[in-house]
Amino acid sequence: MSDGKVTIDVILEDGSVGKGIANLKGLGKGADSATSSLKSMVGALGLVKLASKAFDVLKSSMDGAITRFDTFQKFPKVMKALGFSTEESKASMDKLADGIDGLPTKLDEVVGTAQRMTSVTGNLDKSTDATIALNNAMLASGASTADAARGMDQYIQMLSTGEVDLQSWKTLQETMPIGLQKTAEAMGFVGETAQRDLYQALKDGEITFDEFQDKLIELGTGTGELAELAKVNSEGIATSFGNLKNAVIKGLANTITKIDEVVQKVSGKTIAQQLDSLKGIINATFDAVNNSIEKVIPLI
Repeated sequence: MSDGKVTIDVILEDGSVGKGIANLKGLGKGADSATSSLKSMVGALGLVKLASKAFDVLKSSMDGAITRFDTFQKFPKVMKALGFSTEESKASMDKLADGIDGLPTKLDEVVGTAQRMTSVTGNLDKSTDATIALNNAMLASGASTADAARGMDQYIQMLSTGEVDLQSWKTLQETMPIGLQKTAEAMGFVGETAQRDLYQALKDGEITFDEFQDKLIELGTGTGELAELAKVNSEGIATSFGNLKNAVIKGLANTITKIDEVVQKVSGKTIAQQLDSLKGIINATFDAVNNSIEKVIPLI
């Protein structure tokens, strides 16, 4: 004993102390190995979870991708019936896709609007530009998807007659007030009564609906003021997530298109035609099942 400490030396002939120490060291190494294995397992589970989330994103975007794919397949056929070539239809869709890039708008929505406008006016180029301009005017005014659809319907209704009516004009004031105000000011009407004055000028025939639409296209496409406002006023987290989903939808639709091309080259049929051919097999299967049930009924 010295300085309040007690030191005990234990020496055994069979070396059991040394073995015990060695076992303790081995246990430490085992613990390290177990810890390392546990970390690897956690990491693997993290990767599985990440892959699962990625799959969920792909799965939730599949409907949109199929809709986009179908839109690209159907639009040229509809336009061909209206007298437009496949090249003209593709140019229109490409322009629409570029026009909504970075905006929370789906391609099938604007393609549908352009198609409706073209069926009314017979002018695919102007309908494409007007669709982009209207979409930007709605977004610049902060319209919701439902409001935008309502405003589009009323606009096309006026376009079909070439005249404005008060009810339709009020709908535009509700769904694209900033768009109307900017257009009115660009056409020389200012102040609080600018929108009403523009309506009256259209009603009296001082300004034609075509002139009104041309000014809207000027402001709502390219580097026009409404086109710039649409990007600024639609910024937000929800829009960013929407843009990410739209990017996934676009990528999946392109993948489906490539697969469809391969399937056609190999089998001579599109994916849609291949799926339709399964209908006969399914019908035959259910017919067989139903016939079997009918034969069992008397026995029961």
